[in-house]
Amino acid sequence: MHKQNFRYKLFVNITVVVSIIIILTSMFYYFSTIANLNKSEQQGSKMVLESVSSQIDQLYNELDTALNSLIHNPQLKTTLQSLNSTDNKIPEIEQIHMKQIIENNLRSILFFPNISNVLLFNAKKDYFYYSGHYLKDNDYIKKELKKNDYLYSLKNNHSSIMLPPHRNQWNPSSSSVISIYKNFSGNTITKNTIIEVQASYKSLENICNHETFKNNKEIVIFDNNFNVIYPFNKDISVIKKNLIEDLKYNLEKGNANYSTSDYSYSSTYSDYTKLNIVLLSNNAHIKDQKFQFIISTIIFVSVILFTTLSIIFFITKKLSSPLQELIDYINKISLDKDTTLCIKNNNFDEFQVINESFNQMVIKLKSSMALAYESKISEVNANFTALQAQINPHFIYNTLNAISAASEIYGSEVTTKMCQELSFMMRYVTSNNYNVKLIDEINHVTNYLELMKISNGDNFNYKINIPIEAYDLIIPKLTIQPLVENCFKHAFKDSLPPWHIELICNVTKDGFLISIKDNGGGFKKSSLDDFNKFIKEYNLNESNNIYKDLKIGGLGLKNIHSRLSIFYKNNVELKIFNTDIGSEIIIKGMNEND
Repeated sequence: MHKQNFRYKLFVNITVVVSIIIILTSMFYYFSTIANLNKSEQQGSKMVLESVSSQIDQLYNELDTALNSLIHNPQLKTTLQSLNSTDNKIPEIEQIHMKQIIENNLRSILFFPNISNVLLFNAKKDYFYYSGHYLKDNDYIKKELKKNDYLYSLKNNHSSIMLPPHRNQWNPSSSSVISIYKNFSGNTITKNTIIEVQASYKSLENICNHETFKNNKEIVIFDNNFNVIYPFNKDISVIKKNLIEDLKYNLEKGNANYSTSDYSYSSTYSDYTKLNIVLLSNNAHIKDQKFQFIISTIIFVSVILFTTLSIIFFITKKLSSPLQELIDYINKISLDKDTTLCIKNNNFDEFQVINESFNQMVIKLKSSMALAYESKISEVNANFTALQAQINPHFIYNTLNAISAASEIYGSEVTTKMCQELSFMMRYVTSNNYNVKLIDEINHVTNYLELMKISNGDNFNYKINIPIEAYDLIIPKLTIQPLVENCFKHAFKDSLPPWHIELICNVTKDGFLISIKDNGGGFKKSSLDDFNKFIKEYNLNESNNIYKDLKIGGLGLKNIHSRLSIFYKNNVELKIFNTDIGSEIIIKGMNEND
């Protein structure tokens, strides 16, 4: 009964874990695939939009190019000036000749593939010329010419108007067109002459229809006032009418992309035509893909789960017998007796390895207890090494900035010197020695201060006073230089130059004292309180495990205090306080007999 219970628990636990992993993996795969599907749909819509927008721009640009070529046609310009310059009736022969010249020039741009008609007219002079599709109702043209308001819509003599799809004003029985019109010129004689270039609405329709759209997608074009100008001859078909106002509302709010369960769209704005081009979708294609993917995912997960559970059941059945035997023997093991584990041979090599390894482990466990004390001693050295490894030479970044600035101001000679100083510092920082002589640390500090003096010029000076008897004093590497660097990072940040740093060391029979003074802004009260609280907690912690709270890269007073305490076995003090002119940091070491 006990074995069956264990087997049941093992099977259930493994089944739950594996099932959760499979389900979570399937859900992640599902959502990732759906996200990629939506992303792919958006990218595809964006590409289609860019293509449609580009082709529409090209269509209007074709009309604009043709229009401008006529405006700059010298023969046409000369003829129109003659036609407009006289108020007398022109002889019929000359009228015929002028008409031939004008229409021949208008006909010259019909080689553009999309242009269907070119019109040139003047309501005040009462003439109308065209070339392209035949306009059969002259009376209707004259009537429209009299009430023509093209001139009033032009802002100036050089402006042009791009018309969206509209009914052809000159032929009510013809299909819709798009067009561009403009004053023929700003010349006083011809300023009331309008030239219009038309293209068939079919040209725009061919651009906006895509074979992949079917009944799921549709191109909709809005003008600057968000009025639908395409499709012109029919309603929007892919979404219901009550959603069109919602579509306009979101476009007016500036939403270039929008999606709901009912519909989605992507839009782009053409700076050339001033049109908002929208690719509208009823999401039917996406919904079908999502549904198919859900069904296939459910089937796939079900098959995987069934197969996995069958395998788990077989494995747990095979494992339960020797594993239960192992558990029984382990429960009987006692370290104070010479008990050995002996599992019967069940054709599982792994369990035989466990049998031998467990017996060896018991022997090693007894012997390892004798090494516990030595491990405790080694922990102190490991703590120090961990803190030492946290050193992150921030001065490198400041030094490189200083070299960069100096190269622009002083030139290559000073830059060369600064690079030499930096190389000395890098050699010192990257050396394998964790403990160095005080004179080596002072030389490193001097190199850093020289770089800062070059960088700051007359705004900074320093003084170092180290007696010869202190040269061989052993200290942890990078103890003093970070404290000096902090003067530039913090103390001098909010104080005006000239700045000054003084570094003094004294050695006595009782120990040593190192002082770093500056004339900066001093420590904030909150910083002093925080540091003093840290010192108090550190001293109360007998095992000094507080070093574990220090983060890598957190080079500062707390880190330096911890390294000094480990190195000098707590026979050291680190004090910080503000003075009348700035701040002072003191490192005081005491001989062990004190």
